[in-house]
Amino acid sequence: MGARFAENDFFYIYATFTLAYATQALGMNRQDILNGVLLAAAIEVFTIPAFGALSDRLGRRPVYIFGAIFSAVMSFPLFMLLGTKNPQLGWIAIVLGLAVGHAAMYGPRASFFSELFGTKVRYSGVSLGYNLASIFAGALSPLIAIGLMTAYKPETWPISIYMIGLALITIVSVYFAAETRNRAKA
Repeated sequence: MGARFAENDFFYIYATFTLAYATQALGMNRQDILNGVLLAAAIEVFTIPAFGALSDRLGRRPVYIFGAIFSAVMSFPLFMLLGTKNPQLGWIAIVLGLAVGHAAMYGPRASFFSELFGTKVRYSGVSLGYNLASIFAGALSPLIAIGLMTAYKPETWPISIYMIGLALITIVSVYFAAETRNRAKA
């Protein structure tokens, strides 16, 4: 579950919260931000399988941890680049966040998680962790970010700290998980 916190959180922050933040707090054009998310998604079509293939060569854990660290590092630049109100700089932040950070976690995720469990409990193990993380990290992240934005307006650093906190949970969780690449299947 902890391994999925950053992957799920960052996706929903970049894909949904940035739209609310950029349009409501910054007064940017909605279509400009949607175009950034669309561009990032189009690039992710290629970077997700690329990171999955990279995890076949380097290992699941290193690629996944890279994605979590990259995402944590991007948490402050995301708001700095959006804060310029320049759509193209906003696109750079969204593309980097999704097509690099998120994709590096999402690409190896299916193999990594399914390989962590033996065949007798694989479906239950993966499903339980996947869905609990979706509730606690994915579903709540935009709501928590809006709450932090409202409480600390106009500051965005609390949202970045929150994002970094979830990335740290993922980094620790993945660090202590077994490397599954080239492991004999049960």
